[in-house]
Amino acid sequence: MAGTEQAAAAGRMARATWRAGQRARWFAACLGRLGAAVMESARFGVWLLAAPQETFYHLKMRGSVGAALVVLMLALAVRTATIFTTAFHFSTAEPWEVNFAGEVVRIVVPFLSWVIASYGVTAILYGEGTFRHIWIASAYCLTPYVLFTLAVSLSTNLLTLGERALVDTAMAVIYGWVAVLFLISVKVIHNYEWRQAIGISALTLVAMLALWAAGAMVYGLTDQLVHFAKEVTREVLIR
Repeated sequence: MAGTEQAAAAGRMARATWRAGQRARWFAACLGRLGAAVMESARFGVWLLAAPQETFYHLKMRGSVGAALVVLMLALAVRTATIFTTAFHFSTAEPWEVNFAGEVVRIVVPFLSWVIASYGVTAILYGEGTFRHIWIASAYCLTPYVLFTLAVSLSTNLLTLGERALVDTAMAVIYGWVAVLFLISVKVIHNYEWRQAIGISALTLVAMLALWAAGAMVYGLTDQLVHFAKEVTREVLIR
């Protein structure tokens, strides 16, 4: 009897040890994939600043969704960090007054809208890129924002309000750089000529506005429908 109990206990311990080993190997594999994604995003990000067309071509061939997601997460982190690092005389609101969910939406919604609209437009107009290619290239277009926005935000603590034009100019350069990278990505990913890339990018912006208009319409109709359902339910319960 005692021998049977000892064997059962040894079996349970062996199974627990095996499960712990499995969890440790899974965790190590996740850390390894995350580290590889971070290193890949850093490598391609640096190359993008020096040779954007060649880098977008390599991203089309070898870029990974995970590394692109790292860049997008870094953009969100930078946006959040600038709320706390911008000098009070340059900020329009105190950090505790900021809606952080809204700040995330300000980056994620335009990004996803661009990816979806770009895929829809280029699929119709014989683009060579897939949804995956567009996602990866679009995320890397945010590289200048990730690398330089926080530095501009920190510099506001050394400047006076009269020097705001310097900050505005620096941010305009960053946003312009990002816009140019989006244009180059459209050209390279879909193998367009420059004239085609400019036209397709303009159509993509129009498609983005159409998506937002459709989303606002659906939201409004849904809100009205929910309100109507509540009123009907209230009337039924009262009577």
